[in-house]
Order: sequence, then C-alpha cells, then structure tokens
Amino acid sequence: MGEQASSMSEVSARVSAVGGLWFFLAFFVLACSPGNAHEFWVEPQAVGPVKTGVTVAAHVRVGDHLAGQMLPYLPNIMKQMTHWGPDGQKKISAILGDRPAIGALSIGARGLHRITVETHPSVTTFDTMADFTAYLDYEGLSGIAAEHRARGLAENAIVEAFTRNAKALVQAGPVLPDHSDGPAGMPFEVVALDNPFAEAAQTADFELLWQGVPVAGWHLSAFHLPAGGSPPADTVRTVLLTDATGKITLDVSRGGRYLLNAVRLDPANGPEGAVWTSHWASLSFILSR
Repeated sequence: MGEQASSMSEVSARVSAVGGLWFFLAFFVLACSPGNAHEFWVEPQAVGPVKTGVTVAAHVRVGDHLAGQMLPYLPNIMKQMTHWGPDGQKKISAILGDRPAIGALSIGARGLHRITVETHPSVTTFDTMADFTAYLDYEGLSGIAAEHRARGLAENAIVEAFTRNAKALVQAGPVLPDHSDGPAGMPFEVVALDNPFAEAAQTADFELLWQGVPVAGWHLSAFHLPAGGSPPADTVRTVLLTDATGKITLDVSRGGRYLLNAVRLDPANGPEGAVWTSHWASLSFILSR
C-alpha cells in the first residue's frame, strides 16, 4: 500500500502542535488504501429515538465491519460537516484535532435530524493488481479490472483518488409521517425513503443516488451489529443490489447499529497520477428496539 507523501508530511508537521500520536495514526488510517479500510461513516453517540432538547456528539470512523478508528476533526480531510434539522440546516464547526470530530449538536426540534460529512479527495496507491482486484471484488466492482487492462494501464502502483460522502440519522421524539430523509446534495448518497426509527417498522426502503439520479443494479453492503454485540466479530454483512429504480429494502426489525455503504469508481487522469476516482456513500443509524 502506498502513501500520499505530501499530505503525510503536512500532517506530520502538525503532530507536535496537537500533541498526540493518535492524531498521526488517525490520519494514516484515513489516507490508507480503501481496500484495507473499507467503510467511512458517522456514528452518533445516541440510540434513537432520543428526547428533544438533548445534545448529541458523533464520531467519524473509518474501518471495517463497524469496527474502526475514531478520527479527530481534520480540516485538510473533512471538507464540510452539516447538521440538517427539521428547522433548517447548519454548518458544524470544529477545531483541528477535536475528538469526537462532531461535538455537542443541539437536538432541539422534534423530527429526523441528519448529519453529513463530505471529504476532500485523497490519493492512495495499490501496489499490485492483486490488491486492486481484491478491493474491486469486495465492493462489487469486478468489471473494473477488465476496463483497467483495456485502458492499457500499469498493473502495479495503481493510483486512486477517493472521496467520502457520509450521512447519519438521529430521530428526536416520536416519528410522525413528515419525519423523513431526503437528498443532501452530496455527489454519491444513500437516502432513507422510510424512517427506520418508526416503532412498528420491520423493513425500510433506501435509495442510492449519483448526482441526484437513482442508480439501478448497484452493489450495496448492509452491516448490522446487534445491541450488545462487539464488532467485527458480531457484525453481519449482507450484500444487496439496487432494483431498477435504485432502491433496496432492508430488515430493520432488530435493535443495534446499521450501516449502508456503496462505492462508485470512474476513470480518471490525475490528480497526482490517479487513473481511477472513487466516491463512497454511507448512511448509518442506531435503533433501540
């Protein structure tokens, strides 16, 4: 696995100012190959629904099967963090090194609150075609390997630029019919068409969007960690395909943590020698059933 030398040197220079080796390690985990640190998600420190008037913090995590490093706020990585409440949207402010990255959000209004985190592009390198292919197979992108060869690209030192688009849901108070998710304008995005916090919900429908358009026939990983379970051992991964309208149906009848994750890979010609660019979409929530 290669490293993004310029970004690593920038962060190394900041380590002493922040005063913690964890800061350097957290960036390293984020900057490493997506093939090793698969998912990037927002994890609210609240099991919903919550009472109105509370404050909620949220960790930004990167890892695998809901086991991951808690990242501090890194402005050279995290482009934008937004709190979308029933009463409007507000930019989430943070200071370099804040951990959790998202501090105390005021959940004042009753309804569905959404937290989004968008990252700047990062660049990573797969040392071998075998490493790249293993990553593609896991994410349901096997056809990319043939396209890579058809483009006449090298089969070592494969550079990829990647961007993350993460969303988390927090419900305040009882669920009412108008308490629903919606597009937040991220390039690649998972949208909850049903509110999973509804007390009687057994299933919920979700939609995958690329540039606001539903994506049909796409690989989507659904992770569930039962309440009281420990990741990654107790995490269950289910692979789903979106239907002709870009939708999937998920079993939400059990309590615990849920994460939906999808990856899109497109040809590129730079920056920094990148021959592929990926967008990652995730949606997470925690149910108290």
